[in-house]
Amino acid sequence: MPAKVSQQILIILDRNWKSFLAANEAYKQNPSKFNARTRIPGYKNKIR
Repeated sequence: MPAKVSQQILIILDRNWKSFLAANEAYKQNPSKFNARTRIPGYKNKIR
């Protein structure tokens, strides 16, 4: 895998985790704003 592709994957992964953590904090402060509890970012199955 080229370095450029792997770097972009890591950038997106970082963005996803930051978004999750921010949403999780917002959920803790006011759960009524959300339909359900936030879940950690998912990943594609390697087989598919």
